[in-house]
Amino acid sequence: MPAGRRNRCERCYWTSTALKRIEIDAAAFSSPATAAAFRDFGLWLINATGPHKAAQKIHRYLQFFLNINDQWPSCANYHALLDIFGAEGLHLARLPMRWLRETRGIVADPALREADSERRRIDAIHASLPKGSKGSNALVAFANTLRTRHAEGKTSLRSIRLALSPAASLLRRCDQDGRKLPSQAELDVFLSASPGQLAAITGFANFVNNAFGGKLIPRVDQLQIVKARRSALEGKLTNLLRQDLGTDDVLKRWIPCAMEYFHNVPARAVLTLTERDVTLDDAGAVVTLKGIKYWVPI
Repeated sequence: MPAGRRNRCERCYWTSTALKRIEIDAAAFSSPATAAAFRDFGLWLINATGPHKAAQKIHRYLQFFLNINDQWPSCANYHALLDIFGAEGLHLARLPMRWLRETRGIVADPALREADSERRRIDAIHASLPKGSKGSNALVAFANTLRTRHAEGKTSLRSIRLALSPAASLLRRCDQDGRKLPSQAELDVFLSASPGQLAAITGFANFVNNAFGGKLIPRVDQLQIVKARRSALEGKLTNLLRQDLGTDDVLKRWIPCAMEYFHNVPARAVLTLTERDVTLDDAGAVVTLKGIKYWVPI
């Protein structure tokens, strides 16, 4: 028998300790129904994890139940819990959610969870611009037109986020304080840096034209894109030259860049190369891809 515990076994000691701590925490609730739910959870936790762990961990779950103090048991469904905690919050509350699943049949709804995550990402995009600023107001108005389409079943929350994200980036590039709308020159600079955003930014550009009398033309200079890509590849190759490359590094890092730079073969096309496809010599490497041999310097 452990010292200081009289004639009680260890399990009895920790069970008694866990029950006392459950009662201490239960006194924090103004709602008797929530206090009862917390006690139920505590008893379940003792059985699920053992009394020792339950005694050590019960207090960390108090906040979860305090957050639903005035709403229990009306919030005993996944949709309501999602509104209170969000998808990330419920993910962190793993044991309370397991208790709800096992004792009340509350299970996660993947569609609702994903929708909540998208809404919170959209909220974060809005928060990236000062509330009430010209840029923020334009973004909100654009979002409202997208939400109307969503309500009509014509677009998804994910598509809304993908449209708002580059719009917010463009507005921040124009002015971090959101005091102005983009000019054609600023749109051109944005697209020269992120040409892949052409399709995504077009909707916002058209909205600015229609709602604010803008004259934006989303466009990408293909020659400029090629120059920018070659410049980026030159930078990667120069950086790699400064490193002591082993055989694996040559295969996985140097050759994809060199193939694109010297032969216009996209890097993704050589990701499946193996050592058998590459023959090294003193000056470079012969790469065999789909039956064609390419030489690149090393």
